Amino acid sequence: MTTVTHQVASAQSVSSHSDKEKNAMDTDIISVSGDSEGKAEPHVDFINTDDPFPETPDAPREDQQLTVRAVLVGCILGGIIAASNIYLGLKTGWTFGSSLFGAILGFAILKPLSRSAPTFLGGGYFGPKENNVCQSAATSAGSLGLLFTSGFPAAYQLGLLSVHPKDDFGRLITFTICCAFFGLSFTQPLRKFYILKLKLVFPSGMAAAYTIQSLHVGKNAEATARKKTKALIYAFIFAILLRVNWVEFSNCR
Repeated sequence: MTTVTHQVASAQSVSSHSDKEKNAMDTDIISVSGDSEGKAEPHVDFINTDDPFPETPDAPREDQQLTVRAVLVGCILGGIIAASNIYLGLKTGWTFGSSLFGAILGFAILKPLSRSAPTFLGGGYFGPKENNVCQSAATSAGSLGLLFTSGFPAAYQLGLLSVHPKDDFGRLITFTICCAFFGLSFTQPLRKFYILKLKLVFPSGMAAAYTIQSLHVGKNAEATARKKTKALIYAFIFAILLRVNWVEFSNCR
């Protein structure tokens, strides 16, 4: 009887310890360390990336998140990034994502439009979820240019395509559409495995989420959005002018 009681107590102790460890892992709270005088020093808690952002109580409800204006503006911004990535990829061998570009400039375009334009011309409330649709469209459209910086140049180097790229216009378009189709087909299974099962945190996605949150929530959200938009536009214009001046300088030499 004593042995059974001891085994039950041991099992309860192990179970209580495992529950405590599990709760500590779930809440992601840093333990508070004490000094020699017994005073505790507060620490900042970790940010749990699995939890969604809390809903803003004063914000209107977004009934329509997937809208024509968000997809259209996102595709246009993604096309600009795709063209930039093709040039940058062929010159340097690396490209950059368009999630932050689509999030900030999408907000800069659609937020004033939602206030000034009538409903049938794209007016109406523009919230963070619709902003996320805009940056998702920009990211998808911007990634299509990666084929022209890796796969297609390799095919030309291996002699798999014609000598003149103009003769392969139909092949390039068809291959791009097929790659886009396979990308959409593998989105759901890869999302279930990497995001829902493995709980991986993607830096670009988290940066886009916090950027969109800062653009819509807070007392100084609009002022912060203007500053970010101006900084992005000024940097974009400076890069274009720098490139144009460099080309003119090279031609003069």
